[in-house]
Amino acid sequence: MKKGFTLIELLVVIAIIAILAAILFPVFARAREKARQNTCMNNIRQICIALTLYAQDNNQYMPTGEVWTQAIGTNDQKILDCPTTSRKGNISAPDYFFVGGQKKSFLAGAVLNEITSPTEAVMVAELKAAYKDKPYVDDNDTGDCAKAFAQLDAQRHSCIMGFMDGHVKLYKENEMDETIFAYSLNAGSPVAGVPVMKNPIVQDIDLKASPGGLESELQGKGFSKLLCTVNSAPNMPSGVPGWMLGMPTIANTGGIYNSSAYAGRLRWGGADRIGVAAWYYNSTSISNVTIIPKVSGIQRVAVIQISNPGCSQINAAGHLPMKGLLQSVTFGTGPTARTVTINKEIENTKDPATGGDQAWYMGAYYLMFLPVSAGEPVTITVRDSEVSNKQFAGAIFLAFTDN
Repeated sequence: MKKGFTLIELLVVIAIIAILAAILFPVFARAREKARQNTCMNNIRQICIALTLYAQDNNQYMPTGEVWTQAIGTNDQKILDCPTTSRKGNISAPDYFFVGGQKKSFLAGAVLNEITSPTEAVMVAELKAAYKDKPYVDDNDTGDCAKAFAQLDAQRHSCIMGFMDGHVKLYKENEMDETIFAYSLNAGSPVAGVPVMKNPIVQDIDLKASPGGLESELQGKGFSKLLCTVNSAPNMPSGVPGWMLGMPTIANTGGIYNSSAYAGRLRWGGADRIGVAAWYYNSTSISNVTIIPKVSGIQRVAVIQISNPGCSQINAAGHLPMKGLLQSVTFGTGPTARTVTINKEIENTKDPATGGDQAWYMGAYYLMFLPVSAGEPVTITVRDSEVSNKQFAGAIFLAFTDN
């Protein structure tokens, strides 16, 4: 007589199948989601190409937010649908949004050759709530980076974005903040506030080991013009940027510590420079730097923090790492002046008490997107950050692009 399977044997087989399923199903799910992610990246790439082709046929002008889905001229609505979402994206309600306002902010109506950083200007991104949100930056044409960021779906695939030069990139949620959209503010776009990068583009450059390290980094990012001081008077060793009307002025409270042996130094053009605000030990330095622009638009400004904590006093207990402060920006003068409060600390991350030789002399900078109007004075206020009653040696410099 043929012997059948016992109950125990059947249970063992079922258990093995269940274990294998538990192992393999997540793998299959991840593989399926990866395929969907690739489809989404391809959709965004195609949309970016279509929008660029539209601009090339439209005298170099990008479409406005309210008509971009019609402007791409496609009958294949699959490129407007992300397969990960439960709903079907379509021409009326796509799963993506164009980084342009209804009529004029961000990339709406922008001229292709006036977009200065196409590799960093986001054109298309994933829309968080396609069932209710508009498929463009719904900021009432104010150039509000926070509104653009609020519409971004940073969890669907982490986040996929397409840029003006056509490349597509996947970001993790913690890699982004609202200023990722600052490069998308075109020359004619209004700007809400003064966007400032949340994190330094680079920090903790060891200026003792590499005296020209920060200059090299800034030059590589297009910042060719440094504002420093000589005997407390403003100086630009590489000349005044073409977009400025004459040398900026500096009004300082507390004094600028001029001894390059102690105050924070920046090596630029082969010489040590003193900052627009510079201090040592218990001194205070607050500076109002006033610029008069020749042109209107958005200018990038690097706000540089230099610290030199390698002095004898740093061994005392309770001394903190040196910090500087980008306090505010004021547009215009007199009763019609408008002040935007920023209060962003610029610091190096190494504690000078424990960082050893690398903490002796460090540099960091933040990036500010400054909206200017021709002829309207702009005043940038910088100072030592009041994190301690002993500030030690530090300085702040400003660097600008030429045009």
